[in-house]
Amino acid sequence: MSILIIEVLPQGMIFAADRALTVTKEVPDQGQTAMYQAQELGPKILRWPRGRGLIGYVGLARIGGQSTHDWLFDFMGDHVEFSDPGEVAADLRNALQDSVGNLSPPQGLIIQFGAFKKHQGITVPEMWHVTNIHGMNNDTGEYDPPTNSFRASEEILGHWLNHIRPNGVRSYLQTQASTHNPFWFHHGINLVIFNTLEHSVKEAFKALQEKGKLQPPQSLEDWERHSRMWVLLYGAYFEAFGEAGEKFVGGGADVLSIPWPVN
Repeated sequence: MSILIIEVLPQGMIFAADRALTVTKEVPDQGQTAMYQAQELGPKILRWPRGRGLIGYVGLARIGGQSTHDWLFDFMGDHVEFSDPGEVAADLRNALQDSVGNLSPPQGLIIQFGAFKKHQGITVPEMWHVTNIHGMNNDTGEYDPPTNSFRASEEILGHWLNHIRPNGVRSYLQTQASTHNPFWFHHGINLVIFNTLEHSVKEAFKALQEKGKLQPPQSLEDWERHSRMWVLLYGAYFEAFGEAGEKFVGGGADVLSIPWPVN
């Protein structure tokens, strides 16, 4: 399942992910074919040409005989130029419905697509959540079972910040970042464990800043380092405590960002 972290900041947005992929393989076993799970390494996040957007995934590692990363790369190539992220998200939902919406049993996949657009003349961030998993137990951090129906929803002004006017979004993000509590999304396996580790690391960062051993993040590049730390920390947890064949997070960290548009 892996881990995908997204931060939306006054300087721009960041996607960070580990590189562990859980795949199903076939091996001959006494004249029959046996299936088993194995971990491979590969990227899960991509950046549009000229920084138009970011996209990343957790879940199903292969779509139609190719890696999900390569499938998304092809999709991105068909949508290099766009003005409305919502239209791209709708196309993505439809393409996923056609490609994996009939699998039996359904295979869970969560894709996040982030970009900026003009809203009422103001540049605002959009984060499109495209998935066939439609709920979560907040106490356990476990996702609801996947379905065969993919949906797309915008999660910033469309949901979490729908009480804020477009011209107040960036200042809100600045307030959140200044308290080392950036506005973010994260998806992955065992989120209760991740949230516990992440909380502890934030407190450690604050203590190091108070002691003058770590500068508070100011730039997009500074925040990229913090995102990388969170991914690497969670990978280290699975490296230390995951059973053989169950090291679902790890293999390093990829981090990509796009700046807030000037105009």
